[in-house]
Amino acid sequence: MALIDDFKAKFPNDFTDAEVVDNWNNLDPEYSYFYPADLEIPLEKSAALYYIAHLLYIILQTSKSSIRLAASKSVHDVSVSYTANSPTSDLKEFLGTTKYGQLFLQLTSKFIGSVFV
Repeated sequence: MALIDDFKAKFPNDFTDAEVVDNWNNLDPEYSYFYPADLEIPLEKSAALYYIAHLLYIILQTSKSSIRLAASKSVHDVSVSYTANSPTSDLKEFLGTTKYGQLFLQLTSKFIGSVFV
């Protein structure tokens, strides 16, 4: 099965087919630059799918809303506060922004750290 088919099967209720197909050409080659998974190993394939889901979710959210830099705003008796969205260089912080990224971190946590031989 092709990776896109595996992705659709793993996340049937999270993303529409149109969202996946419209963005797949950007996601498929790019994820491997950041997570070069061996797709023959089930754990690595699953982690790659969660990483792609994280990227797709970020793409879709970015296209639906503008970047907000203000932390709060008040008009008369009404006020609103929100966290400013800004780029981060911390990969764990970036991945921690979605449930998909958090699951990716959990799946790959055993690969982090020193390897003794």
